[in-house]
Amino acid sequence: MTDYTYDEKRNFARMSIDTQIAYTVKGSSDTTHHGTSHDLSATGLAMTTDYKLAVGDEIEIVMNAADERLPPFVADGNVLRVVKNDNKTFDVSISLTVK
Repeated sequence: MTDYTYDEKRNFARMSIDTQIAYTVKGSSDTTHHGTSHDLSATGLAMTTDYKLAVGDEIEIVMNAADERLPPFVADGNVLRVVKNDNKTFDVSISLTVK
C-alpha cells in the first residue's frame, strides 16, 4: 500500500499550468476550440473554455510550450466533468492519454 504523506491523496501530483490550449472534438467537425489550462498531472487536465463539452466527449489537445525549442504537448482526452460558470464559461476535467 502507498504511504501518502501529502494532503491531497492522488496517484500523481498536479502542476499549476495556466496556458492556452487548442482542442478538437473527435467525431465532430474539424473546428478548433480554445481554452485555458489550470493544472496538469500525469493522467489529467483541468481547463476552462467557452465551448460546452459533454461528459464522454473525446478530444485531442495541443498545448504549445512557451519555449519554441520544445515540441507541443499533444494528448487525447476524455471529458469526465463539466461545470458551468456564471460568466458563460465551463470548467472541464479531462482524463488524458498522451500520444
